[in-house]
Amino acid sequence: MSMIGANLEQMLTLAVTFERDAAAVGELRARITNTLASTSWTGRVSDTFRDQWNSQFSSTLGQLQDALVNNARVVRATSDGINAVANGG
Repeated sequence: MSMIGANLEQMLTLAVTFERDAAAVGELRARITNTLASTSWTGRVSDTFRDQWNSQFSSTLGQLQDALVNNARVVRATSDGINAVANGG
């Protein structure tokens, strides 16, 4: 039999963790982008990494950040809904 419901305190912790980690991912992405832009580095390895950063890595981090933010919202909304039902509202 499956459990229906949730531990509201754990859900709040999960939402806060997602929000905090989304901010950290955004800061990491910005920091690397800015450092790359301000660093004099040329050559094949530089070109390869910069191409990968611009075409894959940065966008993947952006997708991760978006997923964390969106799921924090979902977890909070679910928790609020369960709490409202539990409190007769």
